[in-house]
Amino acid sequence: MHGLQRKDIPRYVAGLLAGILALFYLTAKRTDASVVIPSVYFIIACAIDTIKAKIPTTLNASLAIAGLALLFNAAGWPGLLNGLLGLTLGIALLLVP
Repeated sequence: MHGLQRKDIPRYVAGLLAGILALFYLTAKRTDASVVIPSVYFIIACAIDTIKAKIPTTLNASLAIAGLALLFNAAGWPGLLNGLLGLTLGIALLLVP
C-alpha cells in the first residue's frame, strides 16, 4: 500500500465524516433495526470505499436483501411487494442513460 497522496485526502475526510455520522446514528438509535442495519452497512461501506475507492456489489446486495426481509417482517407480503417495486424502480433509474 502506498502512502497518503494529496488527491486522496478528500476521499479519506469524506469517509471519516460519513463513518462518524453512521456511528452517531448507531449509538443514538441502537434498538431500532431500521436504523441499526443501514448504520452498520454504512460504516462497512465507508471503510471499504475509503480504503479501496469502491463498494463491493455483494455488500449492496446484502443490504437490499436485509431491507426486503425487514419490510416483510414489518408489513408482511404487501411490504415485501412495495420493497420489490422500490428496488426495481431504483435499479431501472440506474440503468437509464
